[in-house]
Amino acid sequence: MPASARSATSSATTDARSNTSRRPSPSCSCRSPPWPVFYVVLVSIVIVERLGDEIALLRSRGATVAQVAIITLGEGLLLALPAVLLAPLLAAAGTALLGLTPTFEHVNGGRLLPVAVPPVAFLYAAAGAAVSLVALLVPSLLAARTSAVARRREQARPGKPLFQRYYLDLALAAVAGLLLWELSERGTVFTPSATGGVTSDPLLLLSPAILAAAAAALLLRLYPLLTRIITAAVSREASPPALLGLWQVSRSPGQSARLALLLALALAVGTFAASHATTASATFEERARFQAGTGLRAITTGSADLGLDGAAADALLRAETGVPLASSVLRLPAAPVGAGVTGRTFQALGVDPDMAPLLLWFRGDFSDRPLRDLMAELGAPEPLRGITLPPGTTSLSIDVRASSTPNQMTLWARIRDASGNHQLVEFGTIEPGQWNTMTAPIARAYEGQLPEPLDLVALVITEPSNRFNTLELTIAFDNLTAATAAGISTVLDAFEGPNPGWTPLPARVSLPDTFELTRDAAASGQAGVIRRAPGQSSELWGLAPAQRAIPLPVIATRSFLASTGLAVGSVGHVSVAAVTVPIRIVGEVNAFPTLPSANGPGIVFNRDQLISWLGLAGSSTQPVLNEAWLEPPPGADIPAIEQLLRNDPFNFGIVTDRSRELSRLERNPLISAGGAGILYLAFGAVLLLTTVALLVSLWIVVQRRRTEFAVLRSLGLSRGGVARVLAVEYLFVAVVGVAAGTWLGRGIAGRMLSFLDVDETGRLAEPTYLLRTDWLLVLGSLVAVAAAFLIALTFAARLIARTSDAQALRTE
Repeated sequence: MPASARSATSSATTDARSNTSRRPSPSCSCRSPPWPVFYVVLVSIVIVERLGDEIALLRSRGATVAQVAIITLGEGLLLALPAVLLAPLLAAAGTALLGLTPTFEHVNGGRLLPVAVPPVAFLYAAAGAAVSLVALLVPSLLAARTSAVARRREQARPGKPLFQRYYLDLALAAVAGLLLWELSERGTVFTPSATGGVTSDPLLLLSPAILAAAAAALLLRLYPLLTRIITAAVSREASPPALLGLWQVSRSPGQSARLALLLALALAVGTFAASHATTASATFEERARFQAGTGLRAITTGSADLGLDGAAADALLRAETGVPLASSVLRLPAAPVGAGVTGRTFQALGVDPDMAPLLLWFRGDFSDRPLRDLMAELGAPEPLRGITLPPGTTSLSIDVRASSTPNQMTLWARIRDASGNHQLVEFGTIEPGQWNTMTAPIARAYEGQLPEPLDLVALVITEPSNRFNTLELTIAFDNLTAATAAGISTVLDAFEGPNPGWTPLPARVSLPDTFELTRDAAASGQAGVIRRAPGQSSELWGLAPAQRAIPLPVIATRSFLASTGLAVGSVGHVSVAAVTVPIRIVGEVNAFPTLPSANGPGIVFNRDQLISWLGLAGSSTQPVLNEAWLEPPPGADIPAIEQLLRNDPFNFGIVTDRSRELSRLERNPLISAGGAGILYLAFGAVLLLTTVALLVSLWIVVQRRRTEFAVLRSLGLSRGGVARVLAVEYLFVAVVGVAAGTWLGRGIAGRMLSFLDVDETGRLAEPTYLLRTDWLLVLGSLVAVAAAFLIALTFAARLIARTSDAQALRTE
């Protein structure tokens, strides 16, 4: 039936497929499991066992093996021909009814699914009928070749099946284990092909079916051992009916083992269906959340400019859009610093540490720590600290002495205004020899009046690039002073502190510059000295006020740590927008929203610290805030907010609406429903078949063991006691089947759903899928199985009640 249903639904999903990006899908071994085939084989074996005496009687009266085969074939055709005609129609009806289930609510509006029954569906049904005929014919031929004496001997002393005697089941388990190992090593059954798209190993695609077959074979081997262990353990405490039931299962485990296996496979289908539907839906939804990051994400295409002041940009976003949860973001390309690492790229993201936990979607497995704790490591959302200049400052002065200047060197002061703009003011050329007092006037015509307060954020030294310094350079500083137009001077730093108040700016040199306080030949008291090793030069170097936030704290992805060799607690350097940035790793994540690993390893900065560092240490135009994250409240006018973000004063080129993407996924039948409908239909069919198998099995058991039950009755066991013997036997079957089926279904789901870990190009998708199971559905299936067992046992009890003990003994 699953094959027919799949054909019937082909026309219903063609249009949806054309509107969906091509993604690898699960193999047919997953969606058309071998459970129905096993059911057919099991029932045929049971039927042939029931008719074994009749076949032996025919053979004793002169019937040949061919004649027995013709009789069996004729009986099979009488059953198969109507099934071939009805099966596709029943499959189409079941498929149409799937439209009424919650899974298809967003796809078809709760209406019946449109279906068609193509001619190929009847071919599939005929193939199924042929398998059933073969499954019925082969055991009949084997029974026809067995004499009545040999049959009685096998019934009295059951032996191991052929595949167990020659350890074929263990060989199959070894093959399954090898496939599982290879799948674990690869991580997925799909790999990118040389011509684009993906390729797959057919043997790996069949691994779930091989795993199921191996598990079934091992269950058949271990089942007798398990029954003997349990029987021995409870033999002293169990009641007579319970003990007789366990003895029967232990003595002749073949029948109950096959039934337990059928039940296990049925439960495996249900558990897999519950895992497949829940996992696939959650996976695609989480990938949409990962890409968007937040409710609305506005990205620049070149013209957006939120300025340099993070707090002011956030206030503007909230005021213009009316969204309380809004934050500006800085996203820039980055690269390693050092020789021999060109061509590698990183992703640098600057966020507000206080707002990011309120805006970002973050999954628990992304990190060992909550996002709020990680963001707290980045510090408060404020720029790097500088030395605040007195109001009205018009110039700066400083005493400077250089040991030598092999190249022309110029000293500058880097000033930051209240808007976050940075300006270089020139002290002049550094001359070697004695102490010189150098003065830098502060021009107030840079893009208009510089709004106060002003901060001195760096002392910068520039020199021609690609030069060679033959000697060690030492430049001493003392008495840094600010002066106003009124002639009031204020000493900003006399370099007299117990600890150095400055730290060297990182430069692209092999040996880092050093800074210390010394009394040797100071202008007065102590002086600060920056030293550079011989043989090194760089276009820009100097000093920045020392503070806890330098090196800048960052959260790094594990791919970044792997590519750089750093670890949590390590310090290093990266180049962000061509500016060397010192970093200190304070946390790690497996993945971070909006930083897909396909674009390279990622690091997350404190937004305000990063933008202020780029201003104080950069030599070119300072990057501006270029992205916005917003989380609109329920009921907000999303289209209106998007339009505001695309127009002045923001001019964002791309605005991503997470809710719209999630809604699109819900309406896509290949994502929201996927193979769940067929799996649910298959599970319903298999559950129905299991119930029928239970009824058939119990009916045959009661008929075949009439004499045994009559003997037990004659020894004093009541009819209720006989029924309890059967109940114990089948309760054992139920426990083993449920436990094995649930475990097997989860195992197959975990392996088969690895197709969710690749995108349409064959690369690993992000974030990776997490196996989820709708345990409520599994519980419902267990209730259905329990109901089937109760029905079967009630049926068996009625059969026992109607059986005459005296007649059974006389017949035997």
